[in-house]
Amino acid sequence: LAGAVFLLLPGISIVTPEMFNQKMNWASLIFVAGILGLGSLINHSGLGHALAGAMIRFLPVEHGSSFINFMAVSLSAALTGIVTTLPGVPAVFTPFSDTLARATGCSVNSIIMMQVLGFSTVVFPYQAPPIVVGMQLSGEKFATALKFCLIMTLVTVVILFPVDFLWWKFLGILK
Repeated sequence: LAGAVFLLLPGISIVTPEMFNQKMNWASLIFVAGILGLGSLINHSGLGHALAGAMIRFLPVEHGSSFINFMAVSLSAALTGIVTTLPGVPAVFTPFSDTLARATGCSVNSIIMMQVLGFSTVVFPYQAPPIVVGMQLSGEKFATALKFCLIMTLVTVVILFPVDFLWWKFLGILK
């Protein structure tokens, strides 16, 4: 919000008020507000704990399988982002990080770090409010953004997740 206000300040002239009023789709702003409110709704309604219980039953996690645990938790966070949008991932994952830590044998800190991998993985453009607003302002087609997101998701899961796992092992974050 502070960044948006800064860009609209007189003298900055990156985004003029006229350009903002003419090119901005207010439906997108309402959409973004709804996405951000969804995280709070998930947290306060108890849906996060229900998802957590179901997720732990279905995840192939066990003590001593650090790579499988790492991939399972990171991918489940990414998949949760599809349902809850990316701002909703911390609202779902953070409250049951201790439960996941006990189930996997990882530390709570590493579970919280794995959720960051999940909400950094944008599978569909609608998951990230800045992408939706950027597409609206630039006139970019949804299909183009979707292709980009899917390619980046594939690269992230196949290359970056394993590299991150090795880095965490090297640093001693994972055992």
